[in-house]
Amino acid sequence: MSTVHLNITILGESGVGKTSFADKVSHDTQYWRYAPTISPAFAHMSLQVDGDLYDLNFQDISLTPIRVREPGFADAIINSALRSSRGVVLLYDITSEESYRHVTEFGWTYLWGCRDPGGQSRIGDYEEEYHRFPSETRKFGCVLVGNKVDLVQGDNSEKREVPKELAEEWASMVGVEAFEVDRYDKGVLEDVLRALIRNTNWARRRNEEDSEEDNEVVRDRQKTKEETAQEPEKRKSTSGRFPAFTKLKDILKMTRRRPEREE
Repeated sequence: MSTVHLNITILGESGVGKTSFADKVSHDTQYWRYAPTISPAFAHMSLQVDGDLYDLNFQDISLTPIRVREPGFADAIINSALRSSRGVVLLYDITSEESYRHVTEFGWTYLWGCRDPGGQSRIGDYEEEYHRFPSETRKFGCVLVGNKVDLVQGDNSEKREVPKELAEEWASMVGVEAFEVDRYDKGVLEDVLRALIRNTNWARRRNEEDSEEDNEVVRDRQKTKEETAQEPEKRKSTSGRFPAFTKLKDILKMTRRRPEREE
């Protein structure tokens, strides 16, 4: 059985349960190492999916300091973490419409801005951009997860602010799966991670295809540059292969100049 290492980011507003999610799946307990997350916080677990063992490293990142630019916000660290993640859990609180809106609007856009080569300053030629932003950082696995289902059970159903159908519609539109979870149910959380891993594998295959296409473009450009640089040599070699033609051109030039000298 092979072991695959994956970096997973749990991204959402402060208070939606990111740390709780990571701690439950990795340690089967709530808030094993709680601290409000401005810089990435980490957890770890292993999970078997489709015959492979996945070594998952979680980093939970709060969207709030990114959105409001709180003091202490580590811009370079956060952006690097988001760019290097192979899979992302977009987490919101189903009792907070605001948390859903922020993660599906601002969070989703910011995430792609960190990963998309076009989102960076387009300085230099294509080859330079290609090497600075390899294809494996572009597409990524993703799931949309509504947390705290346990808070809207029974008589508390009125606490729900995000309809399940709304989240499913958004997820379908952007091509990811949507889930709702009970933060205390580890089994459901593992099902979410299995779906995320499968989506991550799909993204990896797509990136490999894109990378091959990029390589072809780079090779074509390099070939064009080489052919352009060889043009003067080709002209020299052509005249060398046809000496009679070259001599005839010289005779014609001399013939045109002679009447001017005779006058």
